[in-house]
Amino acid sequence: MNKEKLIVKVDEIADFEENWDGYGAGTFSKKTIDKVKVVIASLDNRYPDPCVVSNVYGIQLEWDNGENALEVDIGETEEDRVSYLKVLGTDMDDWTETTIGDLSEINDLLKWLYGEIVVSDVDKKIKELEERIEKLEQEMETTVKKSFNPYPGSAYDLSNRPDFRQRGRKKWKR
Repeated sequence: MNKEKLIVKVDEIADFEENWDGYGAGTFSKKTIDKVKVVIASLDNRYPDPCVVSNVYGIQLEWDNGENALEVDIGETEEDRVSYLKVLGTDMDDWTETTIGDLSEINDLLKWLYGEIVVSDVDKKIKELEERIEKLEQEMETTVKKSFNPYPGSAYDLSNRPDFRQRGRKKWKR
């Protein structure tokens, strides 16, 4: 990544005059320009240069890889707002937009975009799957108890018999 080249592009955007887009857009604040430079400085050098794009809402850094894309938006309208748009595929049906709290998250997003494993994401996914498995096991246990004991609390309720609780679903010996 050529950060010097990116900073030159940001400096060009900083020099925009009023109505730079022909529709009355204002200039960018020094605070926004400085924030973009901080974001660029935080990027890992091993990734390709993003496209630096200006719009009336702020400045975006955009990457594409195959059908997936990542846009990091440094907003002009909200104080210190840095957010991202993660696009999966070409039809925009699967996308995520979130505010970034820690700029190192951008490098994790770039790892996602370029197909590298992000350990924190894997750990998070494992935890989610373990919780889901636990929930499914509980649901299955409840379903089995209901189907095996269709008359809870009645004379036919087998779960209250000591022999049944000890043996579980094993056949009764007569």
